[in-house]
Amino acid sequence: MQSITLMGWHKRWHIPLFILCFSLLGGCTSVTLMSSYDEKTEQRVDQFSKSMNQLLVQLEDIDATAPQCAYAQHASTYQDLKVQLRIMHMHEQAKANNTPTHKQVASLQKRLQLLIDDHKRICQPAVAINIAQRQINSMLGNILKLEHNKRGAKPNNLFFAGAKP
Repeated sequence: MQSITLMGWHKRWHIPLFILCFSLLGGCTSVTLMSSYDEKTEQRVDQFSKSMNQLLVQLEDIDATAPQCAYAQHASTYQDLKVQLRIMHMHEQAKANNTPTHKQVASLQKRLQLLIDDHKRICQPAVAINIAQRQINSMLGNILKLEHNKRGAKPNNLFFAGAKP
């Protein structure tokens, strides 16, 4: 009869002991849910932002009916921008646990392609260029916010030079 009591006691403490051991072991390991901060990502975003905003400001200042507005006049700049984004995309895709940033860069690539396709069809009026600029700057700002959050900066204190209030 006494052996049954001991066996019952052992069964009652087996599960809590297992949970305690598992919790202690779990505290010794770390799980990385997001990649670490990368200064080069921020530099790539800044470079792309500068190039993109230069083009858009230039297009915004050109009359949509002027020959200088034609896509052919800006094709090499668009190619440079596509190359910059492909390099950024490659680097962001290669990082472990970097899905949010990688997706943002992929969305930015799609938005750039939309802008190119529109420009190939017809020169856009300043209003359309301004809308595209705000959308692209917002996407770039989101990428920067992700990077700043990785290093512990508060998103409300970020300033994105290309963004308009």
